[in-house]
Amino acid sequence: MIFLKIDISRIEKETGAYIDFYIEQNISPLDFQGEKIVFLKPFCVIGKAINVGEFITLRGTIKSAMELHCHRCLERFELCFSTDFNEEFPLNTKVIEGEIQEGIKDHIIDIRNLVENTVLLSLPMKRLCDENCKGLCERCGANLNKEQCSCVTEKIDPRLAVLKQLLQNENDED
Repeated sequence: MIFLKIDISRIEKETGAYIDFYIEQNISPLDFQGEKIVFLKPFCVIGKAINVGEFITLRGTIKSAMELHCHRCLERFELCFSTDFNEEFPLNTKVIEGEIQEGIKDHIIDIRNLVENTVLLSLPMKRLCDENCKGLCERCGANLNKEQCSCVTEKIDPRLAVLKQLLQNENDED
């Protein structure tokens, strides 16, 4: 469970006031799209909380390293990341675009959801151990980064596969 809280009691009453914050914490694995994401280093959240009147604006950076599965070869690999965030938290409960936004309670902003969502949204769509990863053999399943398999693969443009089938049928009739 992640506990990431920022005490804003020193800046809550004065527009333009700000505080810098630094939070470092170990994070439990997260389940995302059927994959367990394991964090190899503590999260490091560095930023600034600024009172801009009706809101507290948080700006900063999240850094850590995680272990993921490669989408081509299925091997686990380490991905170091650094991602920025910029979020507003209303000082009082407000209705914005028909949605109720809870105000800050007890001078504390809990940024756990902000951090989790920012990290998950920053994940690459296709997670690869290496941009040149060769993946798995589609016939025998061998990891082509580690070994060469003896499978014979014929590269055919799928648009021309119908023509190949027609030629085979013609040859079979002869």
